[in-house]
Amino acid sequence: MRQVFSSPRLENVERVAQHLREHAIEVRITNGRSYKGSRRSDFSYREQDTSGAMPAVWVVKSDDQPRARELLREIGLLDSARSPTSYLPTSILQGNDAGGRADAARRRAFRVRAALFVGIALALGLSMFAWWKQAPVDAAARSASDSTSDSAPTIVPIEVRNAGRSVLAQRGAERTDITSTTQARTYVIPTPKALAATLVKAELAAHERVRRLCLEVDGRPPSAEQIEVLALPAHVALRPSSDCVQEQAANDALRIAVREYRTDGSGQGTVRIDIGDSKQDGSPRTERRALEVRRDDEHWRVLRVVQ
Repeated sequence: MRQVFSSPRLENVERVAQHLREHAIEVRITNGRSYKGSRRSDFSYREQDTSGAMPAVWVVKSDDQPRARELLREIGLLDSARSPTSYLPTSILQGNDAGGRADAARRRAFRVRAALFVGIALALGLSMFAWWKQAPVDAAARSASDSTSDSAPTIVPIEVRNAGRSVLAQRGAERTDITSTTQARTYVIPTPKALAATLVKAELAAHERVRRLCLEVDGRPPSAEQIEVLALPAHVALRPSSDCVQEQAANDALRIAVREYRTDGSGQGTVRIDIGDSKQDGSPRTERRALEVRRDDEHWRVLRVVQ
């Protein structure tokens, strides 16, 4: 059993018990009257009898307790001290809500200040890094300009007046030494299929009227893998280079020979390409180029024309 109501006035306890019984709730009264008809007309709340316990109403079945409390709240005998959405008292919830709003406001203000400080620190760091990076370059440029201005009056006139030819000869020797050193460090390997395809596609784009292409890669006809990488347009027919000797003067025939790919293994080197076509008057024309190329991932780029 659960106690739901108690009062020093027995009549109140009996009325509450009767109200709950009317709603099909089984109740029991403790410390009640021993026999009926003995109502205390001279009862006073000021002069309570403390010798015994107060009369109380008990709900027999615990499952009926929530409904009994709800009925007592409806008639004003129990105060609702809890929120409809929580088991905590409403005073605590209201206090926590106000405190939570204050804490949230303080946290937002702290985040704003922290973001401002971080932004200021980042801006100062970037400016200091840019200044530190630029200072050595400016110092080196000033030192180079100073050394050039100091040495110009003494060296340049002497070289020009007395040894003009020797200076040119010396510069030519230096270029020869550099070229020989570079060639000594490079070696010729088979032309990569992607490089040959890049060069052929560039020439086909420059010769729009070509219908027959005679191709030669490293002195041989292109292999099946090279032909697959080329992916020629449908209107261009591929033929071996030996079949284009008689058709070189035709306006729709183009002969390309890719050879001597020289590199040091870094993905950059030089390659030679021979291009044969016809002039406006139908006479044959042959052009030979040496190109400096570089591989970027899976693609090739022509950097410049060496020769």
